This record gives sequence, structure tokens and C-alpha cells, in this order.
Amino acid sequence: MFRAPSMAFDWLQTGASDGSSRLEYWLEAQRDQLPLWLPIMLGIGIVLWFVLPTKEGWVSVILAGGAVCLFGFSASLKRRVGQVLFWSGLMVAFGCSLVWWRSVSIASPRIEHPTIAQFEATIAKADRRPDGKGIRLLLHVHDDLVVPPMLRVTVPEDYVDGAYDVGARISVRARLMPPPDAAIPGAYDFSRAAWFQKIGATGRALESPRRLDVTTANEASWRNRLVLCTFSVTSDT
Repeated sequence: MFRAPSMAFDWLQTGASDGSSRLEYWLEAQRDQLPLWLPIMLGIGIVLWFVLPTKEGWVSVILAGGAVCLFGFSASLKRRVGQVLFWSGLMVAFGCSLVWWRSVSIASPRIEHPTIAQFEATIAKADRRPDGKGIRLLLHVHDDLVVPPMLRVTVPEDYVDGAYDVGARISVRARLMPPPDAAIPGAYDFSRAAWFQKIGATGRALESPRRLDVTTANEASWRNRLVLCTFSVTSDT
């Protein structure tokens, strides 16, 4: 029976076939290590979400992962190459989708513009600034209709009046502003960290915070434990 001659280069067809076979043999030899790449692919998807700044980039990662996954499926899951492509694309897309969903699920109110507000809050955490010029307070606001429910306020050294115990209820007048973005590309992005910590604003006290309650040592200890437990549960959800 007469057969038409091939119009392609024989060496190209042979080389592609040999390369595919060698890759298949190599993957077969490494089959016990292949599952270890699943968390790496998941991590790559998560890292890409943090690296890419826009939703368009995240959607592109998910679509590209889905395309690789479908290509691996069409190449046959009975072959190692098809399995690697299928699971790699799936895990990258899943990693990006997972962290995107997490960021949306923990979204909390934020201020959009600088403002001055008077509010009452409970101290969830108190730390002295590294430069020693004041105390940094993490506050759980009682009246979240005025300001976001979680704030970070710095009390300048001139306004520090005594100790600020965790669990104490205070009244604060502060200038608040949205959490700042990274100062330069690649620098620490506090705005992103604040998003995951549910901090809706940062600010500076304009006067000494006023204590609203005076408790005994036992009452303070009990209240501290309750506030810390509530804050921990709120941060994890």
C-alpha cells in the first residue's frame, strides 16, 4: 500500500519522541519523590498572590494553573508527565485561590482618610516603641460606628501617664489614618500585615489616654485573661 512521505524532519520527530520518553522514564524513577512537590506547588500559588499586586494578576495565575491542569489531563493521567502537569497546575491555582479567599473572609472595616476621633477602647496589647519614645497600644474599640473595631495607636512619651495594662478600658482622642503601604518597592508592607491582623487604622494620641475604670489586682488579672482570649479568637477567625 502506497503511503505519502512525511513532510516533517525525521530528526525532529525522533528527537521529540526520545525526549518525551526520557522524561517519562525519569519521572517514573522519581515517583516516590513526586508527592513532595505538592506543598511546593501550593506555596508557589500563595507566593504569587503576595507578589502580584492586582486582581487581574491573581486571576491570571488561577487560569494558567487551570490550563496546565487541563493540559495534563488531556495528555493522559496514565502517564507520569500528565500526572505531574495535572497536579502542579491544580495546586498552584488552589494555593492562589486559598489565600485570596482567606484575605476576603477576614476583611474588616478600614478608614479611608485621615481623621480625628474620640473613642473608648480596651487595651489588647501594649508595647514600648523600639526607640523608647512612647508606647504603642493595640486597641479593641467599643463603639465601632465611629472608628474601625481594631486600631493601633501610639501614645507619645509626653502623654504617657502611668502603666497601660492589658484589659484596661480607656478613652482616647487620636489622629487616625489608614495603615501605610510600603515606603519603597520591596520594603515591609504594613498595610498588608494590618489587613490580616484586622487593624483598620493607625494613629497618634493627641492627649493622655484617660482611664475609665479602676480595678483590683484580681479583677485586672481576670479581665486580662478574658481580653487576651477574646482577641486571640478574633484574630484567628
